[in-house]
Amino acid sequence: MSALGHLMIMASAGSGKTYALTTRFVRLLALGAPPARIVALTFTRKAAGEFFDAILNRLAEAATEEKAAAKLAQEVAQPQLCCADFLRFLEEVVAAMPQLNLGTLDGFFARMVQAFPLELGLSGEFELLEDAAARQERQRVLGLIFAVGVTSAQARDDFIESFKRATYGV
Repeated sequence: MSALGHLMIMASAGSGKTYALTTRFVRLLALGAPPARIVALTFTRKAAGEFFDAILNRLAEAATEEKAAAKLAQEVAQPQLCCADFLRFLEEVVAAMPQLNLGTLDGFFARMVQAFPLELGLSGEFELLEDAAARQERQRVLGLIFAVGVTSAQARDDFIESFKRATYGV
């Protein structure tokens, strides 16, 4: 583990995760972490967007208002920070936007798989399906599996049995 450490924030909706994540992100910046080296992941794109907006807004406010700078400096346990420091952090984040690792868990893992397909024993290209496309593809595959005359009865029975074991542990 690095000197900056690792942190996982788990909490229900409306409990202050965005505040906690943005505070932690700014603290890591204050400790010298390059923005592109900080990974912050959520479950939804909406939450990731809110998180990114909150980082920019908090840094911008602290970069332009002494009172906001003093408050954020206290929150990140770096009381010596001033508006100029937060302006520098804001500029660093904006400059690093194409390399930022702020997003969803599935998007992050998809990037990892795309970056290391051979190491993971995969070949060919893939894409992460959105909900509607995933439902459509699921229906297509199930249609192929259960099409009369295409798959043997034994193959269908084996598939159903494997599905039950994987899903229900039966």
